[in-house]
Amino acid sequence: MQLQQKIVMLEQMVRSKLASEAWARYCTLKLAHPETTMQLLVTLAEAVQAGHVREQITDTELKSLLREMQPKKKQFTIRK
Repeated sequence: MQLQQKIVMLEQMVRSKLASEAWARYCTLKLAHPETTMQLLVTLAEAVQAGHVREQITDTELKSLLREMQPKKKQFTIRK
């Protein structure tokens, strides 16, 4: 139960720094990929607490952060 309370507190803190489109993306992502959302929430909360976030985070900036969080894909070359 305490874990859920901490998550709610972090979400409230992060929500104040997310633009409405970014918050909508976060909620959609939360339903589809809960593990990724937890990583994103912790990353954003740390940035907010450290004072690195001064303005609202736009949807474009959130997408950029999500791309950076994804592991790099290997590219394969098929030779004949």
